[in-house]
Amino acid sequence: MVKWLPLLAILAVSACEPAPCDGSMIDSPGGLIVTPVEHPTGWGEANCEECHVANITHTSGCTPGVDLDAVRAKIEAEGPDVCVECHGDNGRSE
Repeated sequence: MVKWLPLLAILAVSACEPAPCDGSMIDSPGGLIVTPVEHPTGWGEANCEECHVANITHTSGCTPGVDLDAVRAKIEAEGPDVCVECHGDNGRSE
């Protein structure tokens, strides 16, 4: 088991790597609301911040008109639960 730990660590980190920016999230079927099709590996997970680390979230944007500094400040002030306001509950209420 110990010999597999490095591989497991790599797989765990790679599962959390952000998707490349290939367009505005507003143009997606759910708009800013995250859908299971767009987020299959994390859908329904309550601890979004395990992969979406607050201090690196919204550092560059694909969505024109979003004030990234204001978004980061709001997350810092109110915590990661504030993300639900724009992105939905990630399937946790289903």
